[in-house]
Parts: sequence; C-alpha cells; structure tokens
Amino acid sequence: TYVTDSDGVVLITTVSGWRFHTTGPLPDDRRRRLEVDQTAGRVDLSALPFEAMRPGMIRLSRNVPTDLYARASVPITEMGWRLHLLSPAGAGITRAIMAARAVALLSVALLAGLTGILLRRRQRARAKAAEDEAARIDLERQVDARTAELRDANAQLNLEIEERHRLEKGRQDLQDELIQANKLATLGQIAAGVAHEINQPLAAIRTHADTASVYLDRQDPEAAGRSLTRIGELTQRVGTITDELRAFSRKTRSGAVPVSVEAAVDGALLLVGARLRERGVTLNRGRVPAGLEVRAERNRLEQVVLNLLQNAIEALDGVPSPVIDIAVTVRGGKVTVSVTDNGPGVSPEVIDRLFTPFTTDKRDGMGLGLVISRDIVAGFGGELIHAPSSGGAVFKIVLAKAE
Repeated sequence: TYVTDSDGVVLITTVSGWRFHTTGPLPDDRRRRLEVDQTAGRVDLSALPFEAMRPGMIRLSRNVPTDLYARASVPITEMGWRLHLLSPAGAGITRAIMAARAVALLSVALLAGLTGILLRRRQRARAKAAEDEAARIDLERQVDARTAELRDANAQLNLEIEERHRLEKGRQDLQDELIQANKLATLGQIAAGVAHEINQPLAAIRTHADTASVYLDRQDPEAAGRSLTRIGELTQRVGTITDELRAFSRKTRSGAVPVSVEAAVDGALLLVGARLRERGVTLNRGRVPAGLEVRAERNRLEQVVLNLLQNAIEALDGVPSPVIDIAVTVRGGKVTVSVTDNGPGVSPEVIDRLFTPFTTDKRDGMGLGLVISRDIVAGFGGELIHAPSSGGAVFKIVLAKAE
C-alpha cells in the first residue's frame, strides 16, 4: 500500500524502499521544479520498478517478490493525494489459468465425447441407412421376383382359362351335336309314322280334288267349294306337320325364355301321334292351366317330352291295354310335366345308373336319350327325375314357372 501526491511521488508506503520514488518517469521540468521546491527532500526521484502488463495489472521487479499485482487506487480529495493498493494476482491467475485449463480440458473432453457420440450416431445412421438401402434393394428384388412370379402365374392362369373356355366350348359343341344327333335319331324312329301322318291328308286332298272336279262338271259349285275348303284344311295340317318337323330338326341354342307348356306338348304329340295310334296306346292328357309358361327353349323342351314319350311307347311294347298319362301340375314357382306309362317299369339293374351314359335296358338302345334330356333340362335350371312307382315308369320334368 502506498500514497502518492499529485506529482506521483510516493509519500507514505508499507515498502520502505519505495518512499520518495515516483510511480512513473517525471519530465525534466517537473523534476527541476520539485528539486527547487524541496518538496521531496534530497532523494532520488526515480520511478518505481513497475512494469505494466495489462489494464489494472503490473509486475514488480525488485524490493518485493516478483509477481503480478492487481492495482487499485482511490483519490484523497482533501489533500490532492491518491491511495494505491497492490494485491498479488499471480497465484489467482495461476489458479484461474489452471481452472481455465481444467475447464478447457473438460470442454475438450466433453466436445470429444459429444463428437464421438455424434460420430457414433452418424456411423449408426449411415449403417442404418445402408441397412435400409440394402433392405429396400432386397425388397425391390423380392417385389420384382414376386411380380414376375405373379405375372407368370397370371399368364398361366389366362392360358388355363382360355383352355377351359376352349374345352367348355368343345363340350358345349359336343353336347349340341349329341342333342342334334338325338333329334335326328328320334326323327328316324318316327319317320314312318310322320310319313303316314302326311300321306293321309295328301290322299284325302287327292280325293277331294277329284270330287271337286266332278262337282264342277256337274255344274254344282257349292259342293265343289266344300271339297276345296276341305282341301285347304288338309293342306294346312300337312303344313303344320312339316313346319313342326323343320323346327324340330333345326339346331338351336338359346337361353331360357317363357315357353308355353301346352304348345311344347302339342308339338311332341304331333310328331309321335302316328306311333301312338299304330301301337294302340291310349293317351290320357290332363288339363293344362291356360297360358301356363315355363323358363325353357321351345324346341329343346319339345325334344325332351318327345324322348320321354318315345321311351314310354317302347316300354309298352307287348303290354296289353297300353296307357300313357301326361299331367301338368303347378306348385309354388315350379311346374312339373309328368309322363307315366303302365309298362314293366325301369329294371332294378339299371335304376341306380339310369342317368349314366350308355346305361339302358333296351336291346337296341344306346343309353344316351335320358342323359341328353337331363342335360337339356339342367340347362334351363330345372331337373329331370325318375319318380318311384308301384307299376310302370314315371318321369318328371321340373322347371321354373315363367312370371
């Protein structure tokens, strides 16, 4: 601690060697003035060994331990003096430096740790990204492979579908050919009877034509007109038979539409009527409700009825007082057409295989008629069934009633 006057001369100090020294170099004029005034006495007005380091910090080089000191001063205004205090700062600075170094080392360690953590995170992120990229590439490869498999499977499926359609078309064409062959076979069986049905009106037409000619020669136009009218009626009957033959023999394939049950039965009876009369078969035909229609196709439904009538006629061969009953019943939304005969019935040996191809108890039969008839009815969404009976055979055609 020391006190200086306004000229910077140390007047009071705790260090004896500093008294009457100055805190800094004095200009020559000031030094001469002080020597003249003898204010400082006979002393050496040399500067104190202060070495300014930085603002507020000095280093002393002699008389006191060499070290850094922090300098603080306050004015003594009444006397124009100034009180100075020097406080050793070297140890504090050393401690501060050590602390700063420790903090720096800790900061470096923390920074290194954070850097390591960040680097590890970055490495993990890169590894994860690499794994994700590898997984993505693998997934794309799997997707591509799976897509190729699906594409191949789809192509194979399309080929199988096309093959199935081709086979289905072939099956349908074959079935149509079988149905048509069955028609032609049936026509062959009834050809003689149909020819007889046509010959009768043709012979009658010839007779009525001759009669009309005679009446005209006798100048009897009224009688001739009656003969000509009868010729027209007979011609219409022949036309009906030939139209039915032409329609029956035509190859058809159409969807189920409303079809008159009575018209289909009439068409079948028109073709088989001659055989019924030839065999002496009594036909009992039940009443059909007026306007009753089913979901079917006229030509093919007529073929099924004709097949059942043909089978019944053949089953009645050699049976005394042969009878065939045709009945039509309606229950709910179903219409049943039944054909019943009083023959020997279906043989027990074939009853379980009745609708199996090439199964028959006829000596010359092929065993396809019932199979074809069943497929035709099934195509209309109906069914052809053999009903148990105590005597004879009963076959039923069950179809949906047309609204």
